[in-house]
Amino acid sequence: MIAFDHVIHYVKDLTHFRFPNDYLSLQEGGRHDTLGTFNYLSYFDLKYIEFIDIFDQTLVERASLDEKEYVSFASSLKRIGYQEGFVRMCFRTEDIEILKHHFNQLGLKTIGPNRMSRTKPDGTVLSWSLLYLEPIEGFDFELPFFIQWGEPEMEREGQLMPYFQPLDITDIFILAKDTKQMTQFFEKYLNFEHTEEMLVKVNSPNIHVMQGDVNKIEHVKIKSELYNDTFKTHGGMYTFY
Repeated sequence: MIAFDHVIHYVKDLTHFRFPNDYLSLQEGGRHDTLGTFNYLSYFDLKYIEFIDIFDQTLVERASLDEKEYVSFASSLKRIGYQEGFVRMCFRTEDIEILKHHFNQLGLKTIGPNRMSRTKPDGTVLSWSLLYLEPIEGFDFELPFFIQWGEPEMEREGQLMPYFQPLDITDIFILAKDTKQMTQFFEKYLNFEHTEEMLVKVNSPNIHVMQGDVNKIEHVKIKSELYNDTFKTHGGMYTFY
């Protein structure tokens, strides 16, 4: 029903950002005109890392008060105190209405699907729909959100293939104040399987839940035939192996 799509990394002064040692190449994305953000994208296949920054904080603040956008990825930036680092994960689906029904049946309230678009550098318009989960009481984690792209996967793959890098996001590490609560969220609502060491799901990186003082994505692990390195940049920990 869902597959991992991307993880968001908030980087201030993004237009001047260069990934350490050029391990990742970044492609200019575009602007989310109503949310006040813009992005650069680093593709592996249809999975990618979205590096995001703000061009108009007033619009971000306005989104955080909007009944449809207060749970948006842009509003997350305000909730995390505009601290750099990994913000949220996104999973893609081929039928966002069925996914909405699935969550509602499990007792979760949803917002959307919200129709969105952004203008690419070449002037063409990219469209998609987003589905958000309303906050869960007593669980202050920036919940994953869900996307249905406006084009079929094969068509998107053909368009994006020139930007694919021989890398793969294999593991994501999440800090949790209550590891049992975090684990149960991924099991119950996203159908991850809990093994002894991690949460696993087809078409998704492995999720590792670690004890911490906050609920947040801490670390992304990337499979590479060229690099072997671990470092932190702009609040996000990366391992290449």
